[in-house]
Amino acid sequence: MAAPTPTDLSSVASYLNAKSIPFDSITPLSGGFTNYIFLISHYTRPPFVLKHSSTSIKSFPNMSASVDRADCEVRALRIVPDLLKPASPATKAQDAEPPLDLEVTLNIHLPVLLHYDAIAHVQYQVPCGVRTLKDAYSDTDVDIPSLGRRLGCWLARLHAVEPVPAAFADNAVGRRVCGAGYRSASSVLDAAGLNSEAFRQIVARYERFFDGEMTEVGARALCHGDFWPGNVLLFAGTEKDTRDIHSQRQASNERSGDMGHPSTIGPGPASAHTPRLTVLDWEMSRRGYGATDVGQFAAEAWLLDTCRGDRGLLEAFLSAYAEEVGPRMTVQFARRAGVHMGVHLAYWPSMIVPAWADEAGTKGILEFGRDLVVSADGRGVEWMRGSVLSDLVVGL
Repeated sequence: MAAPTPTDLSSVASYLNAKSIPFDSITPLSGGFTNYIFLISHYTRPPFVLKHSSTSIKSFPNMSASVDRADCEVRALRIVPDLLKPASPATKAQDAEPPLDLEVTLNIHLPVLLHYDAIAHVQYQVPCGVRTLKDAYSDTDVDIPSLGRRLGCWLARLHAVEPVPAAFADNAVGRRVCGAGYRSASSVLDAAGLNSEAFRQIVARYERFFDGEMTEVGARALCHGDFWPGNVLLFAGTEKDTRDIHSQRQASNERSGDMGHPSTIGPGPASAHTPRLTVLDWEMSRRGYGATDVGQFAAEAWLLDTCRGDRGLLEAFLSAYAEEVGPRMTVQFARRAGVHMGVHLAYWPSMIVPAWADEAGTKGILEFGRDLVVSADGRGVEWMRGSVLSDLVVGL
């Protein structure tokens, strides 16, 4: 008999009982927009996170979603950590600067996967914090620019992975979600009285890259697909409270088939000022144009800086990304990041509850996004240098 689908406290308990996994408590975790996420605790062992991907969106039960997204995430959690390891000395030119070990130097990680129930589309992951970068933004004890710089450098290194494994060649779910704003932003602007024929024509042209009709020039990077501050978890524990991430991953790999006795788990060393960062939700990971990752994070960083205290997240993120990319940065890439940032701002802020701003403020955000799309697509680098994209094009 199949285990129950774990979507609420009762069904999670039934699922765990069916799998003979003991538990003392089940705690729903906030932040699960698409999936059902719970913290499972038992007195004999550290807790683990249970994450279930259903055939519908958690926040919109009437909206269907492919469960393939769970398979995509598991694939990324198993493959990407090794892709981000520095090259061995034998493969590096002697005069080349040694690459960063991203886990050690930047202290940025992926979740550690303990086990995957592919039939029920349920993951068991290592807990890696409870507060997102979005939630921590207003905490004055958190060095927001430092986190922005770390994330900008890390994302540039992810986009530099070559070659992108064939497993990431196509992710229809990822394309669909990434293109949501291109399909719907014009209607949102119309409803707000901000209709723009120029905007409509531009997004229609780019939308073809997400519906599979055309392949976008430059779409050769390994993309996270949903890169924003809400998908970055902070953990500020001490070394005596935690274990080394490499040992955890090795242990989880060795015990991946035995969830009756899961490994001891816990995030690695960090401090309040230099918290360990974990990049979550790899369901949309795919081969694509890295500018879309940059544009999405830039849009959400702009919202935080504009609405919650102007702490410099956007500037730090874009400047670090541009510095890491160096001479490989192009006007085309910056233009594409600007378009994606604008589309995101012209659509998603109207979908979020609670809203970023009141009705007038939200309309202003949508208008800013509309105008950014039109300008980024149609104007040159000189305009970019005086715009919200200035830190991305400083070297051009």
